[in-house]
Amino acid sequence: MKKKRLSRDVWGVTEMPVRYAVAVAAAGMAVGVMGYAAYQLWRDIQVDEARGEVETIVREAQLMQATARAGTVRMLKVEFPSGMHRAVFGDHNPRGANRYYFLMDWGENHSYFAENVQFGKKTVLHSGVEQVKLSLKENGGKHVLIEVVE
Repeated sequence: MKKKRLSRDVWGVTEMPVRYAVAVAAAGMAVGVMGYAAYQLWRDIQVDEARGEVETIVREAQLMQATARAGTVRMLKVEFPSGMHRAVFGDHNPRGANRYYFLMDWGENHSYFAENVQFGKKTVLHSGVEQVKLSLKENGGKHVLIEVVE
């Protein structure tokens, strides 16, 4: 005896769960891509903020070296982003006295050379620093000392 079916379309029973699974997977991928894009945007903003603060210090140091007299002191308020690990000005080697760079928490490094300023000694600034002191010294040539004000 032949079984009677209500419908000849038996694919509907298995097709709908597969469609739902594909829709959930696509939505999960879209949310994951958006989350990754948001994280990359946050990192880019952190780098831009760090670059802006470091460039502010370098511009002021260049201005001091070009126009000020020895003994000039300038205080700057800085707000480094939380994602910046440290900013370093100068080097122990006198040939690298115009080098500065900043390092982000995720290992991204941005290194530069200032054209018109010599930093007196190696100075390391961390993200918690709120104020720095720039002093123009003359010892065989003008150079700018950067110190943390606490």
